[in-house]
Amino acid sequence: MKTEGKVGGVAMTAYCAYAVPLTAVTVATLSFVPPLYSQGLGLPLATVGAILLAVRLIDIVMDPLIGLAIDRSHFKQQHKPWIWIALPVFLTAISLLFFPVKALVGAPYLFVAAMLTSTAYTTALIAHQAWAAAIATEPRTLSKLFGWREVAVILGIFGTFGATAVAEQVVGPGITVKAAAAGGFILVAILVSTLITSLFAPDERRTQRHSHEPLSRHRDFLLSRGFVGICLAILLLNLGWVSASVIGFFMAEQVFGMGGRYALGQVVFFLAGGLGMVVWMKLAGWLGDKRALIVASLYTAAAFLCLFLWGRIGTPSAYFAYMASVGLAFGSGPYLVRSLVGAQANAYEAQTGRRVRGMAFSVVTLFDKVGTGMAAGLVLPLVAWLGFNPTADATPHSIQVLLSVGVAAPVVSLCLMALSLRLGSQPGGTFE
Repeated sequence: MKTEGKVGGVAMTAYCAYAVPLTAVTVATLSFVPPLYSQGLGLPLATVGAILLAVRLIDIVMDPLIGLAIDRSHFKQQHKPWIWIALPVFLTAISLLFFPVKALVGAPYLFVAAMLTSTAYTTALIAHQAWAAAIATEPRTLSKLFGWREVAVILGIFGTFGATAVAEQVVGPGITVKAAAAGGFILVAILVSTLITSLFAPDERRTQRHSHEPLSRHRDFLLSRGFVGICLAILLLNLGWVSASVIGFFMAEQVFGMGGRYALGQVVFFLAGGLGMVVWMKLAGWLGDKRALIVASLYTAAAFLCLFLWGRIGTPSAYFAYMASVGLAFGSGPYLVRSLVGAQANAYEAQTGRRVRGMAFSVVTLFDKVGTGMAAGLVLPLVAWLGFNPTADATPHSIQVLLSVGVAAPVVSLCLMALSLRLGSQPGGTFE
């Protein structure tokens, strides 16, 4: 089923519901797994970062294979079966990762739990994103659908940190409590959203119109300037955001003295993100997705640069002001990048008859996760090498290390992202 024009409210809501647990998985893993397994369970911080990076490197092989499987599967419907395939793996992986068996915990345990989580997440995410391009093929409608999907993303992350904030007040501020609350929210959300999305979101029936030719025949799409530019943009986008995210708990704890109210800061962040989505969706309607994305990346870099100011103030109000100013930009990049990918894939399929949506979103997801893994694998060892100790009390040196890395990594990455978008605007590009 395809809808060239307006997508109905029930269909849009049902489709977007599945984004709630998907991004909750990502943000909970990045925010709570490093401190849980280092502070709470005693693994070296550099080891945790190396494991997260190793999982992302394995994804270099896994992601395109999953995308190809989605494009070439012979289910009666193209996307719904894949979220059901992912469900039991999700339930097992999240239970292992966020409710660790202490007697078994070590580097191998974390690797297996993280790998299972990544496999389920990749399968579900690629299918879900490609699904949007099947529901709405008109570019502005697709942009709107991805915009509301990003609102659901923010609601899911808000729910995750809302659950941890409640757990902080009811049980206590320990990292084990936070991780368990986040894991519990994800388990409930993935069960409920799988049911809602599979029942009420429309999914196209398989037809014989699309050919299943060798992967080499898609080389013209995968190597087009516009698509390569998008891939670089998503890698740099995630490198910037995740660089800040993986040290976000330590930043709150040592720079602002707000470790016990970290989850509340995240609630402020994502409330601002939801409000900001209204602005970014309007801006995309006026400027187009690509130009709006450039504006968003420059604003985000400026917001992170102001961390030097907020960090020097170091008060609770400064912490919440920082979280709100950066949070306003949170949803802009992922929404606009994915809208551009969907528009390109639909245009290519309409022109050639070759099914490519699954492959397109798998490659973008790959670059998404490589950026995430690079951030975790580089930033955590970097701050450790510079002398930051996550188990020690705050010192002027540790605060300076966190501030320097917390500003430089996202600002440089986001400025490079704005430059990379120029690749797709050269003659012959297919951004718009």
